[in-house]
Amino acid sequence: MTICRPSLSTLVAIAVALLIAVGAFSAWSAPSALAQTDSSTAATTATTTSTASSATTAATASESSAKEPKGAAAWFAPLLPRPHKYWHPPLVHFPIVFTLLEFLILAAFLRFGTGWLDTAARWSLYLAGLGTIPAVLAGVHDAGVDLGGANAFTDGLKDRLTNYFNSGDQLSVHVVWVSAFIIVLIIRLIWRTKLSTLTDRKQAIAFLCSSVVGCITVLAAAQAGGILSHP
Repeated sequence: MTICRPSLSTLVAIAVALLIAVGAFSAWSAPSALAQTDSSTAATTATTTSTASSATTAATASESSAKEPKGAAAWFAPLLPRPHKYWHPPLVHFPIVFTLLEFLILAAFLRFGTGWLDTAARWSLYLAGLGTIPAVLAGVHDAGVDLGGANAFTDGLKDRLTNYFNSGDQLSVHVVWVSAFIIVLIIRLIWRTKLSTLTDRKQAIAFLCSSVVGCITVLAAAQAGGILSHP
């Protein structure tokens, strides 16, 4: 069955729709997170108003708040790079998105059989692998930021290796699932490199199954990591 290649305007419309969906999800989830933060801050301030440390905390919070952009500038502030204490959160979305995107494109390729979908799926997998590198390195760094050592990366690496099988530590659960995702990703990258094109339908189905495994491991890792920041 021959399927016509979508026009450029159709692809642009799909991309815009995805951006709107992501923006809508962010707008929906942000108020909840802000409400939890405001509630936690209010409770902490209420219980420490009679101590000297509360005054210091309030002054620090006010100073930090004063540095944040106000008014119209707040909408454009995310467009500009800024220093982060933790680098893993802004980087981790890329391997997740490209892994899920590859699965969707592979499913579409099996349905329609057009060659450009096969190419798009292959590059999505490559981008997932590329995005995993900085995300993992940033995660190791972030694990050692609050340990107080001279080098956050080496401290985080030592800490994670020491507590790798500590099931009572939620961060260790996250790391184990990340490890599973990386193993599956490496196998799939080697496999995909040998299969430059999925010409055989059985090969395509087998590779789609491996993509499902990749999605399961990355989503499990994402959920375990999300619990750490949003319990």
